[in-house]
Amino acid sequence: MVRHAGRAGAAEDQAERRGDEGDAGRPAAGPGPLERRILRVPEVMRLVGLSRTTIWRAERLGQFPARRRLSANTVGWLSDDIAYWIDSRRPGRGA
Repeated sequence: MVRHAGRAGAAEDQAERRGDEGDAGRPAAGPGPLERRILRVPEVMRLVGLSRTTIWRAERLGQFPARRRLSANTVGWLSDDIAYWIDSRRPGRGA
């Protein structure tokens, strides 16, 4: 093992000891518009272009991802679920 000077070298040494190969074979993990997180009602409405009532109706019919209760008065949706729903609405994908 080769020792590297500085903070970056220390991180590389730790990765080498864990057996990490760096970023090879992994998708880029840069911040995207829908990184994995919880989305609140206003953001979901903005992303999907539907009103609160339309989202609620579609959710009740099983045509929209189910909300998750975050607290007694707060709900949200997983960004992955919303991204999948948006992708499923694209023309040519069985919408």
